[in-house]
Amino acid sequence: MAVRLLRFRSAVLVVASLLAGAPAGCDDRSGDGVGSVSAQLGGSGLRDEMRSLRILVFDLITQGCTGSRVDRPELPPVATSGLVRPDVLQITLSIPAGPRTIYAEVYRDADGTDRFGTGCAELVLAAGESRTVRLAIETEGADADADADGDGDGDGADDAEPPDDGDVADEAEVVEDAPDGGDAADEAEAIDDAADADEIDTAGNPLLVISEVDHQQDGTDNMEFVELYNAGSVAVPCSDLELYLVSRSGGSSTIYATQPLACTEIAAGEFYVVGSDALLASISSFCRGNERLRGGGTDLLQNGDSSSEGDGVVLIRRVDPVAVPVDQVAYWGPVSGWGEGAPAPVDRDSAESLQRRPAEADTDNNSADFLRLAPTPCAPPP
Repeated sequence: MAVRLLRFRSAVLVVASLLAGAPAGCDDRSGDGVGSVSAQLGGSGLRDEMRSLRILVFDLITQGCTGSRVDRPELPPVATSGLVRPDVLQITLSIPAGPRTIYAEVYRDADGTDRFGTGCAELVLAAGESRTVRLAIETEGADADADADGDGDGDGADDAEPPDDGDVADEAEVVEDAPDGGDAADEAEAIDDAADADEIDTAGNPLLVISEVDHQQDGTDNMEFVELYNAGSVAVPCSDLELYLVSRSGGSSTIYATQPLACTEIAAGEFYVVGSDALLASISSFCRGNERLRGGGTDLLQNGDSSSEGDGVVLIRRVDPVAVPVDQVAYWGPVSGWGEGAPAPVDRDSAESLQRRPAEADTDNNSADFLRLAPTPCAPPP
């Protein structure tokens, strides 16, 4: 196994990327098709601080790694895991083959706003190939609580010299022929144990999901909507939230519309509906949280073309200026780079919508989480 060890004098966090198979970087293996990447997260820095994480995959040609950060975080990813809670330290993604940047974001909270560690690695994936990327985030010279709270401008931890046998390079150092046996496995097991032991109290954390999508009616599609649900116990501000409407056609995926949310906040336990004018008129008497979807008319949400080319809805939070997926659903067929797990079924007519039951059910697999049920905009599922 080849090892790429990234070490930095200026940071307390050290990110190590161990790639199974060929060394990181570009080669001539590329082309159409899909492969899979399993991203494993480890390192002592996660034990006390980690509350959630996400894995994003970018095109390596336009989005490389500089140190532990991607070069242009504002670019849209080609795939993303969505936000994952810390009981899952390995994430497997199906991604288009080719040269890719694998990027991990780690957070101190459960809703993906308080970021404390990142890491990225590079690989080239052939069609049908499966690879494993291990991203280890470790602390040096201080305990995890102290270094994470400092964020680079505090005292003590960030000023400490990292222990090393010799000089620590400011740039990445490539180390060949590193052992790939028991140490990594033992570390991963220890981190899993630590995550299990560190019970997380989510009572004060927001948990916002796409709870219902109705994209298809008999005849003209005029009652379309997307419903959000705050399953947490605190309000979620809307100032940095927006919807992406995504579609796959002809082998590639596109964002065909975006919509920043107009609300001030979504209260705990509240539904929020973004829909057509006709749909909003039908629920206005009881739904206080609502706004017009796009122009408000007809054919606002695409319906999917086939079992191989689907459509979807993504809830985005803007952070620094990265477009961070909070929740996402692809339906009928896959949408490369979007959705969670296998796609949800297609909403076939006016008598159906795609719903989570209960509204907060979220296993990060759209096919398991969404059912065909009678539409219930701004209300719990039947």
